[in-house]
Amino acid sequence: MKEIVKEIYSNHNQNNTNGVFMIDNKKIFYKILNNSLFESEITGYKKISKYYRTPIKFFEISNRVRNIIGYEYNNNVGKNKGLLLDYFITRDKLDSLYYNIMNKYRDIFIISIKNTKKNSSKIFFEDRINTRLKDNYSNILIKLSDRLKNDTNIDDIYKSVKKYYKNSDRSKWCVISQCDPNDLNICIDGTIFDFTAGGYVPIMAEFATFFWYNLMQCEYLSPKYNFKAFREHKIIYKKMKKYNFVEKKTLKIHIRPIRLDAIIYYMEKVISPVISKIEYEDWYLDFKNYLAMKALAVFNFKDMKKFDIILTLKYLSLFYSLDFKNFKDFIIFIKDWRNVNDKLR
Repeated sequence: MKEIVKEIYSNHNQNNTNGVFMIDNKKIFYKILNNSLFESEITGYKKISKYYRTPIKFFEISNRVRNIIGYEYNNNVGKNKGLLLDYFITRDKLDSLYYNIMNKYRDIFIISIKNTKKNSSKIFFEDRINTRLKDNYSNILIKLSDRLKNDTNIDDIYKSVKKYYKNSDRSKWCVISQCDPNDLNICIDGTIFDFTAGGYVPIMAEFATFFWYNLMQCEYLSPKYNFKAFREHKIIYKKMKKYNFVEKKTLKIHIRPIRLDAIIYYMEKVISPVISKIEYEDWYLDFKNYLAMKALAVFNFKDMKKFDIILTLKYLSLFYSLDFKNFKDFIIFIKDWRNVNDKLR
């Protein structure tokens, strides 16, 4: 007898359980969430779907602390289909497919930007100050010697970050987005997933997330420490091995040219046109503190190798110590990637 309902896979993480099941021949992506995240997901979806291409929401079931939401499963396969992760794995140069997606982000940012206290991104930042950030700082103190802690200036950074987020209720320049623009949340056709933090997002939180992901996570930390998310994209590991992302003797990263081009395009064609229209003097202060949370409050340092913690802290320390008044100066700095690595001698 034909199996009517079949589970394809399930994934359990800190925030939710998600996976894919099939009813007859229809695949459905589901998320099981607590009450707070369930409400945020629904609210985020409503807001994001007004501006971006999103999957069809099939159902939502309120069931105390185990609430369920089901979406259309994106089954894009074949040439020029799939996730942005597939795009980067199979290409060495950017093209119009990528530019079109980023230009859509720019256009939405321009029409939606406003200075507001509304902030849907707190789940990734403020809410992690006394949980992930605090726990990881404790693990740093245990794992690293005093010399390494001093070299990376982590004590001062930790204190500075905590001080910054004490005033987190102040107004900030925000745009409509889902606040997690990584390769697993964006399709080549522009469809985006994951709406828990969707809504008005500080533009520097969005930028810092994109920046750190393409710099450190996408082809190194994420596949290594969030391997379940890459179960259908295992070719990424061959790419990582072939490219030799990390120079271990000098603790330097060799970002793949296409990833560096992606960062530069995003800075030049997405962020710069938006912030050039507003008065935003403290943009780098906001950027570096959101960047710090992406570096220090995503992965569990207890499970990370000491080498990867040091690598993370060295690059965070570099960007946290810098200060740019003009965004174009930051672009120039990133364009000359050798300047970045020279700072780490």
